[in-house]
Amino acid sequence: SKNSKSLFQWLDFRHFIIVTILENLIDNSIEYCNKNNYSSVKIKIRDYRNNLYINVSNPINKDLKSEDILGNTSKMNKKEHGIGLINIKDCVENNNGQLSIFCKNRYINFQIIFLMS
Repeated sequence: SKNSKSLFQWLDFRHFIIVTILENLIDNSIEYCNKNNYSSVKIKIRDYRNNLYINVSNPINKDLKSEDILGNTSKMNKKEHGIGLINIKDCVENNNGQLSIFCKNRYINFQIIFLMS
């Protein structure tokens, strides 16, 4: 279909960006889960109204406010960590996308929608 073709064309041009974003989000989720004895990371990728929808989520110890997540880190060396999500946000926004970070039912969600129009 025409919509699928445009989605694949869009992805072909930006596949490196998508892979880099996914790699960072998934690595962060796995690292958190390993430290806190959780065993699941959920990943959803789909075409949503001819836009690319991505959601990466993992369980957390307590729900957090969105503004408390961006730029923070649980790692000891605070100067070298905590900028990953800011970089992801910038990368998403520089490629016609939107990043939403929210907690729901003790899961943290990183939801990205790339607008293809």
